[in-house]
Amino acid sequence: SFTAQKYIEAIAKFKKIPPENSRFAQAQNYITRANQTLEINENLKQAQDLYNSGNNQQAIEWLDKISEEERKKRKVDELIKKISEVASSHNEAGELVEQGKILEAVARWNNVIRLESEPRNFFFQEATRYLEKLRPELEKREEEAKELFRSGYVLQSINPQKAVENWKRVLELVPPDNEYYLKAKKSLEKNQ
Repeated sequence: SFTAQKYIEAIAKFKKIPPENSRFAQAQNYITRANQTLEINENLKQAQDLYNSGNNQQAIEWLDKISEEERKKRKVDELIKKISEVASSHNEAGELVEQGKILEAVARWNNVIRLESEPRNFFFQEATRYLEKLRPELEKREEEAKELFRSGYVLQSINPQKAVENWKRVLELVPPDNEYYLKAKKSLEKNQ
């Protein structure tokens, strides 16, 4: 893979070929292609820098400057899709927190991290920061879910209706992969 400097050096060498040389036309073709490659690489770099700093819309604008042929070769449309999905998940997570829908927000931020694993990326950093900020709330919810599940377990023979209410509340407090969510769901299936 050529670096930008190597392309520039190659262009300088090709420009030295005089018009009367039989390789002049070929050299002009190489110069054009090298300049196009430099421009595409610059667009990709600008887009990546903008995206990493959180400017997803501007990043997409830089990527849109790339020709259809090169877009296919370099999988630019896949990159645009990823940028859009990461930004969308990030924005949705923020809105969900404002609505008090913590578990859904956590799922969206985890999606951001799944899609964007580069620690220097703005969206990765934001998702990590928000998840860390929510950790105490999530731990509190897990503790409450644990108590509610255990209480429901004790109540199932004394007050089955209250036990079912407790288990349903557990499902609202913790994510579906949580131990108490799974236990509460299983208990609800057995007792309904």
